[in-house]
Amino acid sequence: MRTMARKIVGLSVFLVYYNICLLIFANGIYYNMITLAIIALDQLVASADKLIRPVTPTEDVDSSTRMVGFLLLLHPFFLILIFYDNLLLTSTLLIIVDNPIISYIGIIVYIIGGTTVILSRRQLGRYGDGTTALKRDHKLLTQGIYSYIRHPLYAGALIGRIGIGLSFRGYFSAIFFILIYFIVFRKRMDIEEGFLTVEFGEEYESYMKRTKRLFPYIY
Repeated sequence: MRTMARKIVGLSVFLVYYNICLLIFANGIYYNMITLAIIALDQLVASADKLIRPVTPTEDVDSSTRMVGFLLLLHPFFLILIFYDNLLLTSTLLIIVDNPIISYIGIIVYIIGGTTVILSRRQLGRYGDGTTALKRDHKLLTQGIYSYIRHPLYAGALIGRIGIGLSFRGYFSAIFFILIYFIVFRKRMDIEEGFLTVEFGEEYESYMKRTKRLFPYIY
């Protein structure tokens, strides 16, 4: 009960922070039904992820985990810059792709990414506390969504960012921020695969041979 209360308080603080940033720096986001829809979806996924995820033990927090936390703090500002990217760049330089149809596609893409995040977090269970460390009696997950890719949580997060970029139609900023997320996630994937290889040996190496990291048949 105390753990859930901590989660709810932390989530409430984040959502207030998230919306205050948008209201102060880009309140026009709330006047467009498409951007409002993607914001609502984004907050819904963030809420579900926060409530499902185990509390992160402070003793296991490393530099890559801190970096992910920092990216979450910057997330509202990513949205703000992508919003202004559309107003100042895409709408004048890339008129041919400044089409509401692309925004609707972006919402669908975001739903796919958000669903992947939630399913991955649920399957991770107690292993999904956000740190890059082995847990007690750690078991290798190779079923469900993990039978297709090794890091569906990161894949879902990246797909979600792509969905936001398409929905807002702020392509220049979106590409930049997706690249930042990918760099951070790649570092975490390297760390995780390193200790999982040490822990599970040939079993994990065999798993790596038959799966991709993020996207089936691609990477």
